[in-house]
Amino acid sequence: MLTGKICPGVAAFGIVKTKNEKLILFGGMQEFRVLSNTLYTFDTINFHWSTIKNVMGQTPAARLGHSFTLIDDNRIYLFGGLTKINNYPQKECYRYMSDLHILHNHSKNKYAWEKIETAIQPAARESHSAVFYHNNNTNQKHLIIFGG
Repeated sequence: MLTGKICPGVAAFGIVKTKNEKLILFGGMQEFRVLSNTLYTFDTINFHWSTIKNVMGQTPAARLGHSFTLIDDNRIYLFGGLTKINNYPQKECYRYMSDLHILHNHSKNKYAWEKIETAIQPAARESHSAVFYHNNNTNQKHLIIFGG
């Protein structure tokens, strides 16, 4: 049986599965034109939903269509997406994002956001894919972003 505060229905969100059998979900559109920047976790063993609260650092803007890429059980990369820049019902304006954030998991249920500034960054986009690649021979690590 499902327990906890069940995540509302969302579309175009980011989700990853950690090694300890938890799903972490960020953002998306909760209902027509309502964007989210809330973090949720789902324990796949105990079937328990919860909201991740008291996250340190600056929470990224609410968005949809972003990538959310697990690097290891301590870091998740968030890139891009589409955000709303005003709340005028008659003339809503949206902006494609090109920002990069890391969600750090410092210890059990202790999370912190970090915004990363890079000299070169991909163009702003949404509905793209991203994957982390680690070349063991050269020890180079890359976040590969495709499409959008």
